[in-house]
Parts: sequence; C-alpha cells; structure tokens
Amino acid sequence: MKILVINAGSSSLKYQLMDPASGDVFAKGLCERIGIDGRLTHKAPAKDVKVVREIPMPTHAEAITAVLDILMDPVNGVVSSVDEIDAVGHRVVHGGMKFAESCLIDEACLEAVRACIPLGPLHNPANLLGIEACQKIMPNKPQVAVFDTAYHMTMPPKAYRYAIPDEYYEKDSLRRYGFHGTSHRYIAKRVEALMGKGLKVINCHLGNGSSLAAILDGKCQDTSMGLTPLCGVPMGTRVGDIDTTVAQYICKNYNKSMDEVMNILNKKSGVFGLSGGVSSDFRDLEAAAAEGNEKCTAGPGQVRLRGQEVHRRLRRRSGRTGRSGLHRRRRRERRADALHDLRGSGIPGRQAGPGEEQAARRRADHLRRRFQGHGLGHPHQRGAHDRPGYRRAGEVSADYIKRDRTLSGPVFRAVKERYAMHIELRIES
Repeated sequence: MKILVINAGSSSLKYQLMDPASGDVFAKGLCERIGIDGRLTHKAPAKDVKVVREIPMPTHAEAITAVLDILMDPVNGVVSSVDEIDAVGHRVVHGGMKFAESCLIDEACLEAVRACIPLGPLHNPANLLGIEACQKIMPNKPQVAVFDTAYHMTMPPKAYRYAIPDEYYEKDSLRRYGFHGTSHRYIAKRVEALMGKGLKVINCHLGNGSSLAAILDGKCQDTSMGLTPLCGVPMGTRVGDIDTTVAQYICKNYNKSMDEVMNILNKKSGVFGLSGGVSSDFRDLEAAAAEGNEKCTAGPGQVRLRGQEVHRRLRRRSGRTGRSGLHRRRRRERRADALHDLRGSGIPGRQAGPGEEQAARRRADHLRRRFQGHGLGHPHQRGAHDRPGYRRAGEVSADYIKRDRTLSGPVFRAVKERYAMHIELRIES
C-alpha cells in the first residue's frame, strides 16, 4: 500500500509517499519558501536520489503540482501514475469544535473546514488547496483529514476558556484551541516510549509557525496558541501575544479596517515585521545581519519571548520540534540562556574528550553561582534551607558532573531528586 501524506504549512509543504504497514518511505520532500520564491527538495531513498529545484511557488497550488510532477517523473519519480497511490492523508490545521479525531474527507468535512477559515486564515486555505488539487487528479482515492486542533481537545476548561462574557463561548465557541497537534502528539508518544508514562512535558514546536504545549501523561493540558494560530510566541509573519488595543490603535490612527489590521498581524508581523520586511526566513535574516542590517537581529528578541512563554508552562522537561533551530547552534544556545538553564554539547554515547573535564568544572562553577542558596522547591520558599535532608544546589560536585555521561550528549540532565533542579533541556548537537 502506498499512502501520500501532505502537510501544507503557512510557507512550506512537506510530503511523503510511504507504506504505513512496513514504515517504508518511497519518497519524501519539502517545498519551502512558498510565497517568497520557491524551492523543491525531493528524495527517493531506494534510488539514492536527491533533487533540488528552484520552482516558482507563489501559492500552495503550484507546490502541490510540483510534488505530483516529481513523484511521476520518469527519472527521479517512484510511481508511473497516480493509480499506484492508494490513499492521501492531509494535515488540516483548524477543525474547530467539530473534530476531535481524524475523519474521511467528504463534502460535509470540506464545508466544516471552510467554515473554520476565519479561525485559521493562513493554513486552512492552503489545506483546502491541497485537498482539492488531489481530489481533482485522484477523484476516486480515499482521503483523510488529520486535524491539528484535535489533540488539544483534552485541555480542561481552565486552560481553554477565555475570561470574556460567557455568551461568546456558548453561542460562538470562542475559546483556546491550540495547533501543531500532530507534532505535539508525536513527541508526547516518543517521550512516553523513551522515558515512561506519567511525565510532565513542555514541548516546543519552533519554526515559521511556533507553539508550546504542556503535556501530562501524554495528554495536552495547556498550549500557547489560542482561537487561531496568531497568538503565542512571535513567529515568521505572525505577531504572537499582543495587547489587543494595539489593533484598535492601528485601526483608528491609520484609518484601516479590522480585516486589514488582521492581515498585518498575520502576514506582515513577527520576525518579518521586526526585520523591516526583509524576510520571515531566519537564513535570510542571518545573512542580512552579517552584512550589517541591524533590523535583522530580531532573533534574540524572539528567543527571549519564547523563553518567557516556557516559564509560564510546566517546568520539568522540554522537547523541541520544528525547523527554526536546525543547523543553528548559536540560536539553540540562546534558547538555553533564555530558560536560565544549563546547556551541554557533544555526541550521544561518546567518551569524554580531553577538554571535557575542564568544561564540566566550568559548568559546575556556573551552577554554583546561579543556584547558590536555593533550596528544594521554589528558591524563595521560606524554610527550604532548614528541611531535613536538604542539600544546597551549589554543592553539586564537578566529579559527579564528569561522571554523568548525559553531559556528553545532547541532553544536559539536571537531577531534581538530588540537586533541586527542575528542568531538563534537550538541545540537538
């Protein structure tokens, strides 16, 4: 069986042609920089093929066409016709309160997705384009919608209810929904598989669109995005959390309609706005910053706000997904700084190198300076220093740190049970 999986984001489109039973991937790829210029990266593992093409992609329609063309390409493709594709799965961002699980796509499903466009203005139209393009080319193929919002339906009312008059919730279902649910669900399952059940996890999905989720025992308890993907941390083109009177101010003083202001907040803000309209792509911003463009140094500010958002959620463990930290070591380190946590480097499982003992001692000194005098529980809790069995965080020894081989890998483990640390920070090397 061959299943084509389509994941259309705000500025990218990922795809895989795979066998769900065996897990074999016949082809996969990425259309990126949609709306900027357009680039297709296609890989066929069995053929050891990698193709990179610059293809104009003003919208997602052109991206879908490029994907189907490369899959059927005589040289680099993996199917001779669409008849070899058995079904198509689509990621759909906003399902409102209508969908708590995946469903077969029919006209009723499409109407519900269209009705949610005001809630997902950047993604739902792109999702519909992908669905409609596939239906046109493969009209008899079963297609399934997997909703980002479905995973977050386990949030309790205290997390999803807004502090607005009750009538707006009862009549219009205005509430927090949350997004990137497929990513958060996957990470939650991987954490359970690797570390066991019953854990509290902060997952950070960071990319052109970014969101955080607080997860308990595999189920979402809170998330940073809300009614739409607009709120939360600053993103590629989205403003993130903002005082709502800013929108009113722009409307009144610049003679703009609310629709125009929402378009600004969704498509012209975030790091794109902070950079003066240079780009929403961090690679472009870093290149411009290296050339002396001071407006393109927005990354640290975005990282600081992301760190603040993490501190609003659970503080025990953290996993990270998305593309914004890929091959950007310094940005990952800034995120560690924003969390006021410890950071490590290296390769999992390798032995300590010649300079690692000194590095471990420096980290121990850093830990003592930062956490000197903090007791178990909250650092300012009265009586923490006097409890039986209390041990100062500053007493962590360099010898213990040197023995802890997790310091040699991408996970710097702060051991709460022994040293009153509260966060495990995962950093990919």
